[in-house]
Formats: sequence, structure tokens, C-alpha cells
Amino acid sequence: MGLQEGLQLVFLNGCATYGQVESLLDAGVKSVIATSVAVNDVKATEFAEQFYRALAKKASIGQAFRVAKAFLTTKYNDNSLKEVKKAKGLKLKRAKKKENSASEMPWGLYTRDETSLKWKLPTMAHNKLIVRGGSSGGGAKNPQLNKLFISKIFKALSDYNDEIQDLLARAKEKGKMDIRLVRQAIVDSYPAPIGEQLRKLLAGNEIDEERLRQLVRTYDVTLRLLTFSMFSQLWDAKESIENFNIDQEEVVNFNGFLSLNAENYMSFDYAELMDVVAGIFNRNEIPFFVEEMSSFNRSLQEGGELYESHRFMMEMKEELQNGVAASELVSFCEQAETRLTQIMASCTFFVSYKLITIKQIEIDKKRHQRIKYKLNNVVLDRVTAGVLDDVLETDVYTDDRSVILVKNIENVGNYLNLTPFVIDKNALTGDDKSKIFYYSYTDGDLYHYHFIDKEDEALEVSEEVHNEIYAQMNQFQERVFSKEEELSFGDDDDMDFSLDDNEDDDDGFELF
Repeated sequence: MGLQEGLQLVFLNGCATYGQVESLLDAGVKSVIATSVAVNDVKATEFAEQFYRALAKKASIGQAFRVAKAFLTTKYNDNSLKEVKKAKGLKLKRAKKKENSASEMPWGLYTRDETSLKWKLPTMAHNKLIVRGGSSGGGAKNPQLNKLFISKIFKALSDYNDEIQDLLARAKEKGKMDIRLVRQAIVDSYPAPIGEQLRKLLAGNEIDEERLRQLVRTYDVTLRLLTFSMFSQLWDAKESIENFNIDQEEVVNFNGFLSLNAENYMSFDYAELMDVVAGIFNRNEIPFFVEEMSSFNRSLQEGGELYESHRFMMEMKEELQNGVAASELVSFCEQAETRLTQIMASCTFFVSYKLITIKQIEIDKKRHQRIKYKLNNVVLDRVTAGVLDDVLETDVYTDDRSVILVKNIENVGNYLNLTPFVIDKNALTGDDKSKIFYYSYTDGDLYHYHFIDKEDEALEVSEEVHNEIYAQMNQFQERVFSKEEELSFGDDDDMDFSLDDNEDDDDGFELF
């Protein structure tokens, strides 16, 4: 193995394989993953699934190992992973036992050269959707900017928005359209997280890298909101429907989302996740809360009319991470605007739903009268007018201190709670107005969220800070991805496992 120049890693995913590590590293193998104790077959399989899925998605060896480790630590609450049972292990050579080799979990990543942990699978050549060499510079003001986008989205919205239909009718009478009113109508039609991205996009009149980022970010914010709505419904279904089933194969697909970190959360493919949830809904015969999501999801998958536009946006995300040449900016912006136009025109159905922050619920009960509920709320729409706190009196109540999605603001009892994936910080702190954050990734005991208006503004949720959101995220993972029965490492208590504790041995490799 050591003579194979292209070999980057040996993965020994069996029981107690630590004893082989030193021999492999001595022979020239760059990195080794091995186990310090006996391992349960199911958990070993899950660890391997997570590792190779991350590696296939362009994570380095070191990153993929951390993803797999984080997933098992989260799923099994770090309890059974800390079990250390004695077991026989295949040993080519006795090695000094590392103190931390089994302190957290059985798997360790060993190397004598940290640079090998940065190795990634080579990118397979395939037909890229980004067209290069189509422009000669950026920074120019363009009077035609946004025109195609505005005209197509405006027309698509007319099927869902009465105000836009009125604008179209008046424009036909006068023979012209006020572009300012059109822009405002488009921005105000969408829920605030999307509307804010559109406002920034349509306000710009210069082609530069910031515009390219905004085009991609508009798509990302839209897709994440739609995905979070499906995730929220998935949790509700798991809690309320008897015999609701999520297959282990499907859980594997969720693991990538549950194991997102600061390095990879920006490049995550939410369309892939949407398709997994849609498959669960269809198999369990669950109608979508956002009814149009079924067909929209199909259009994003391979063979669908939006598949290439989605792939283009994923490629452009990677392009922006690596840096974009100034000579490509005009062409890239034009291509991205065309792709975004197609996508946004296909999900205009989302404007039929209202996003609302419920800050506090008060009970109003007078003698011999029915209970009324006062919902202190902020309706998250009409971005150009700003959001304001209001009170809605209803006969029903909703979840408190949450961001909810409703089909009809007059019937808030039929709602979908998007928290803890979408949170309003001001609902948690008691401040006026609204400040929406999306869930991004997990780092140890912290859940990280980012402000939709400014990606560089982060919010950390922990057991001490915003503990109710922290508890909900924990509950979601435990309930939706709970194990049917507790599994443990090792099968036989009488198995013998030993490592040479000779202090004179200097194995010289590190555990990660």
C-alpha cells in the first residue's frame, strides 16, 4: 500500500483496527482511519456513509472525517459513542495507545503529514453550464439591467396578485407602465426574506461582482425558505401521524444537512434535500402544505425544466468562492439573471402565502363570551413599506414566538411553523419590528444562524442563549431521526483487546 503513489487514505472500518495504524504509516501510507474498540455494524455503516458522501461533495479528507464524526455525535447524543468495550482487533504491529483514541468515539484519523488531510477527490470533467469568455469587463451602468427579469416576473405574478392585475389594467389604459410601481409591486409580493433580496437586486444599476453575488443569493434565500417549509411539515407529520415512516436510506440523505459546518454550508444543495422530503411525503401520502411544491420540486430534479438553471446556480456559487475574473462579470451576470428569471417565474406561487412572526399571544375572555386570542404579530411582507408590529384578534391560537406560514391571513389556525429553521430574533428579545435569521450550520453545542439582510451578521444559539430555539433544534433531530431501538458497540463482553503501552515507543503520528 505504501508503494501506491496515488493512495491518500486507508480506511479500516472494522473492530479495533488501531493496532495497524503505525505499520501503515511506517510503510508510507499518508493517512489512516482506524477504530480503537469494537464497533457496531449499523453505526460503522452510518459513519462510512457520511464520510464518503462528504468526500463525494468535494470535502477534504479532514473535513469529511469531521462531518461523519459530527453526525454520529449528534444522532446518538454522544452517549453510546463513549462506550469502550474490550474487543479483539487485527494487529500487524503493536502500537502505543493514544490517550484520546477512544475518549470520544471509536474512529480516529491518523497521519504524520497534515497536508494529506486537505486532499480532495479530483473533480470529474462534465459539461459546465457557465459559458466563459462572453464579456470584456464589469462596473458599467446598464440601462437594460433587470428589464427582462422585471417583465417576466411581473407577468407571472399577475395570476396570484390582485394589485399587479390592477397595475396591468391601468397600464393598458394609459399605454405605458411606471417601472417604479412595477418594481415595488414585485418586491412587496414576496415574503420578506425573498422580497429583501429582490429589493437589493432591482435597486442596483451596475454590473459588478456584488450584483452577481446578489443574483445567486436571491436564489439561495428562496430555495432555503421553501426547503424549510418542507422540513417543518416533515416534523409535524412525524409528531401527528401514526406509522409515519422515514427509511434509513432517507436518513442518510439528511445527514449532510445535519452535519453542515462553517466550511460547507454555503455550497449545500437544498434541491437535493427537497427531493428526499418530497419522496417521504409521497410514500406516506402526505399532501404538501405548500401545494405547488410538489411540481416545483420535480422541475428542479434531473430532467426537469429548472434542473439546468439550478445546476448553473450551484456552479456559480463555487465560482464565487474561488473568485471571478473581472473580464467575465458582464457575461456571468447576464447568464445568472436569465437563470434566476426562469426559477423565480416558476415559484411565484409562493406569494399566495403569508409569512408572519407571532411574538406573543394574549387571552381575552369576558364573562359569557367566547375566548378571543390577541396575536401580537408582524406580517412579513411589503418590504418597501417596512414591517410594523400589529395585533390580530382571532378565535384560534398559533405557536408563540415563532415564524409561521399561512395560506390565508384570515385563518391563521391553518399554519405551518417554520421555527427553529427560520427565527425572528426580535420575537425572542421582545424588540419591535422584525429581524429574520436562517439556520445555517452546527458547531459543537452551538447552532449558527445568519441574518437574511446581511450574511456576515451571525447569531449563535446555545443552551444558555435563546435556549428555547436550542431545545427545538435538539427535539427536531431526536424526534424526526430517532432510533427505533438503542444500539451499542460490541457484541461480546468477553472479547480481549490490548495495546502495547510501552512508553519507549515514539509512533510520531497525530490523531484528528
